[in-house]
Amino acid sequence: MKRAISLILSFILLFLLSACSNGTQSSDASAPISKAPGFYELGIPSSESYTDFHINARNPWDMIVGGGKLYIGGGDYDFNTGPADIWVYDIKTEKWSNSGAVEDEQIGRFIRLGNKIIAPGIDPRYDPENGRCYVLGNGKWETFCEVPDAVHTFDIIEFNGKLFFGIGTDDYSKKTPIKVSSDGGKTFADVTVYYESVPVPEMEGCVCLRVTDFFIANGELYCLLVANNGKYHEYRYFKYDGKNFQFHSKFGPNKSFANWQRSRIGEKVTFGDFCFLTTGYLYKTKNFTETTEVPSPYNPEPDRHTLISLETPDKGFVMDLLTEENQETGATDLYVLSSTKDNKTTIWKYVSDTEFKEIYSFDYSVMAMSFAKYENRFYIGMGGNNKQKDTVGTIVEIVLEK
Repeated sequence: MKRAISLILSFILLFLLSACSNGTQSSDASAPISKAPGFYELGIPSSESYTDFHINARNPWDMIVGGGKLYIGGGDYDFNTGPADIWVYDIKTEKWSNSGAVEDEQIGRFIRLGNKIIAPGIDPRYDPENGRCYVLGNGKWETFCEVPDAVHTFDIIEFNGKLFFGIGTDDYSKKTPIKVSSDGGKTFADVTVYYESVPVPEMEGCVCLRVTDFFIANGELYCLLVANNGKYHEYRYFKYDGKNFQFHSKFGPNKSFANWQRSRIGEKVTFGDFCFLTTGYLYKTKNFTETTEVPSPYNPEPDRHTLISLETPDKGFVMDLLTEENQETGATDLYVLSSTKDNKTTIWKYVSDTEFKEIYSFDYSVMAMSFAKYENRFYIGMGGNNKQKDTVGTIVEIVLEK
């Protein structure tokens, strides 16, 4: 009899455990709250950091997911709105909090180095000649390294076991705009950038130098250098030869940039042997020498590029790119974020140079700036100008069907 009762109780216990595991409450304590597929507004967290006078600082310049949390970069280094708060959204609890302020005017880019998330400081507040980079540790931001001579730190990349730092130098300082570290940011050395055998800082008429971006294409390392001669900016690609960077090719006409992009690379990713990058217009390249003459969106005359021009079906501005390993196929997926002039935002999956699969689209009062992905959810940061204070900085969540 006792044996029969024991078996009955065991069956009841197994039934209850099974019911719990199949209900809406996930047995995984780290899993996010179950939500129906659709569009959700998550608020404007940066409005607590920046007043209506500094709307531009609310723009979500970049975002990244780490440890089930979404981190948002903001600030404005033109108007010196620091310290820069980095807001964080806990995907499980659906709560916003401030992960801490960094002593910089703006966080415009997050970089994943191995298992670390790094935020380069674009404009240090207290030591203008030594830039800082920050690392996420235990939910807070700590100083990762201090970069000598860096008035601005724009980009970091790991290549052949070394860290390369793209910086902006003081006007007329004659200092090199690239630093390299072989010990993870503890010590630094200069990397010389040559233009036709002459170190770029020594060129006549050179006012200031900025290396804003590094790229990897077909296993080779490149950088984009912006030089100001006091009248206009020149954009040039340089290729790493194992010791220095040598002039490689010209970027193209300045109208290669969409006007609102402030003449910068929005995002770049390595996808196969190619580097995909966006200036508001979408390009790909394998060696930064594929010269093509193509019509650019909204520009009637063709541009001549050292890049291959691509276009999404909506002919919109391409705002951001991200790659993710497909858990089912093991391949890498490339996602593209675009916004049209009338503020229709679309997430695309790249299939080929002439085919983009639409994942989700929506209309909004401002255009998209950046996005990130977590499982079946996309997070999109909406941005704009001072006339759009009620919506600039809004974070949108798109939940897709599993």
